[in-house]
Parts: sequence; C-alpha cells; structure tokens
Amino acid sequence: MMRGHGVPQEHYFARETHSSPQLIPVRTRLRGIETHLVSAHGVFSHRGLDRGTELLVAAMEVGAEDTVLDLGCGYGAVAVAAARLAIRGWVVASDVSMRAVELCRMNLAAQPSSRTLVLQADGYTAFRPGSFDVIVTNPPIRAGWRVVFPLIDGAPEMLRPGGTFFAVGRARQGIDTLVRRIEGAFGNCEVIRRGSGYKVVRARRG
Repeated sequence: MMRGHGVPQEHYFARETHSSPQLIPVRTRLRGIETHLVSAHGVFSHRGLDRGTELLVAAMEVGAEDTVLDLGCGYGAVAVAAARLAIRGWVVASDVSMRAVELCRMNLAAQPSSRTLVLQADGYTAFRPGSFDVIVTNPPIRAGWRVVFPLIDGAPEMLRPGGTFFAVGRARQGIDTLVRRIEGAFGNCEVIRRGSGYKVVRARRG
C-alpha cells in the first residue's frame, strides 16, 4: 500500500507543530452514533464538525471489507466513521499536518477497530496505485486549485477497479469546478447528497 515519499511545498496547513496543543473536546454524531473526539487549534474546523464533513460522513458508502483512505483527515471524523463501517477492512488516514495526524491517531485509538493507519503525507505520494476501494475527502478548496486538482487527478489510479471516490464542496467555493474536474478524471460524477449549500459527489473507477 505505502511507498517512500517526499512532500512538495504546496500545503493547506503547517506541516510541523512546535508546541503541544491544548485539546478541545468535540461532541458530535457520526452515522447516528454519539461520538466524542478531540481537536486543537491549527486544524480545520477545530471547534466542531463542519456541515460539509457531516454530509460527507452521512453519504459515503463503505463496505465491511473495504480499504478506505481518508485523504486530508484533519482530526479524523471521517476516519472514525469509516473504521466503524470497514470492520474487516482497513482505514488509512493521511494529512500534510503533523498536528492533524497526531489528533487523528488519538481519536482512532479510542475506537474498537485496530485496523487503522495514520500518517503524514502530501496527497498520494505515500501510496501505491490500486491500494484502495474507497477514497473520501473534504478537499482544501481554500488552498487553491493547484493544491486540489492533483488530489482529483490522482484518485483513479489509487483506486481498485470499481472503487469509489467521495468528495464534498460548497457552491460558493467552486463545487461546480470540482465536479467538472472529477468528471474529467473519472468519466463520471454524480451528486448524491445536498444540504446547506454543500454537495457530496461520487465517482467510480471503471
């Protein structure tokens, strides 16, 4: 699944942290289950789950034996939900931010599944092609399309045949641009969930 990797300069959050974070409790519901997570300053939506991620978690389709990648995991809400679904599979979570990686590890450690892996990586540089059945991402659109587009363009190669890619975006931040890019990469893309100005989309590798 993994390979040696280098990390390019473009990133969304700081790669390194220089102080121990003050943990912030996050209480939320993931797929109907009350869940207690920890977050900290310096990661996305640190005070509580954003609406886009809520919709993404509700809409993603994960089988019991799937190998799942939570790409840009933040403090790990998607990874935690996926680990509860892929009970005989694997959940891999990655983020360019070491603080996010550390928080995600804490949150996954509190879950019953031990078949998880969290690592610091930029995009797909740490993984071999064909490693995953499912890729899930709330892409860092505010970081710019030069950061986001490689996450889209590289996804089909990382999926096994028939694998699925799930992403969420907000209308005012360019979800239509995201959809067009996904359609170009996969040859298909459909909106499977809407709410609060967000759309969750799904694409399949043929």
